[in-house]
Amino acid sequence: MGFIIPISYDVYHYLTSKSIMTQRIDCTDGLVEFEYFNFDTSYSWNYRVKWKLSDEKFVHDPGLKKTFLEKGFPHLRIEFSAPKIMLGNNIQTITKEHADVAVHIVWKQFEKTFKVKLPSPQCWFLNRLDVCSNFILPSEKMVKELINYFQMLTYSRKDKETYGDTSIYFPSRHSTLKIYHKGPEFKKHDIKRFVDQFEGRKLLNIANNIIRVEGELKNRLRYIVNEYLKICKPMRRLKERIWNGYLNYYTTMELLDCKEELERMINIFLITKENKVMKAKDVHDKLRQNYTSEQADVFMGMYSVILTQGLKNARKIYTQNKMGRALRAYRSLGISFINSDASVIDAGLNIPYDFSFEMSEKNKYYQLPLAA
Repeated sequence: MGFIIPISYDVYHYLTSKSIMTQRIDCTDGLVEFEYFNFDTSYSWNYRVKWKLSDEKFVHDPGLKKTFLEKGFPHLRIEFSAPKIMLGNNIQTITKEHADVAVHIVWKQFEKTFKVKLPSPQCWFLNRLDVCSNFILPSEKMVKELINYFQMLTYSRKDKETYGDTSIYFPSRHSTLKIYHKGPEFKKHDIKRFVDQFEGRKLLNIANNIIRVEGELKNRLRYIVNEYLKICKPMRRLKERIWNGYLNYYTTMELLDCKEELERMINIFLITKENKVMKAKDVHDKLRQNYTSEQADVFMGMYSVILTQGLKNARKIYTQNKMGRALRAYRSLGISFINSDASVIDAGLNIPYDFSFEMSEKNKYYQLPLAA
């Protein structure tokens, strides 16, 4: 979670005296190119939260059609993991109610550490949100092989990026989807925080069996602001709910369904949350069972084009109406749009063919969020 917290200049000047200043100076002329103040606060399990202090924000001039930094807007910026505040780790996912508790813990700890009053979270503005789900497999070997399998596949909707042999992600300015092996990530970033080595090792063993799906919402949050403005234009006090293009925390969370957001991203990047290995014959049979023979053949032809040439090129070949009907058909029938490769299937990899990113109790791999 990431927040912007507007503060007064009195609080700003007080906090600068308690912070660490970082500068970038051009040694040729001695000019300061930029400077900022930061500090951190400590929480349980040796988890530290970084804060950044600034009095500048980006302002857009519609006349000049330019964006520039302008002073006069003192504020704090903060990013933290709500599960790590609550539990010391993010191996277990949590609910909105737990996130609210984490925000209040961070708020009160800051006031206690620096002996200063901050605005309540009602006046914090959410500028980053990561929505996540965990899927637990029977063994670490199965997780590794499934990640490797995903890395070898061709995706029709978006070019993929890989990081080593542990993750695959789909970057975008609007939102980014990541699918990764939780174990190596926990070992690199979190296990060293645990003084009790037994506890750290126990959590690592759990993380080794987890595939994590994580959606980072970026410009998506601004889209939510625009939708909010359409509904609430006549309302008074509207400006108090928006700062630099972002809504306050509580309003954003009221409008946002985190589970739906992650499902939406999976559908966007993978076209469907069904990711079982599907042979072309199985796809064709399923289409014929639900559509006329002629329509099924058309959808099958489009399916083949999307797999081989990608969705971008397919949109150039087919009309918008045809593409819309076809994509709705694939989604409604749960047709996997991961390009299945017979050589991979026949290689004897120990991967679960019934694996799915469906987030419900019916999916035996899905980890339910911690009960509120």
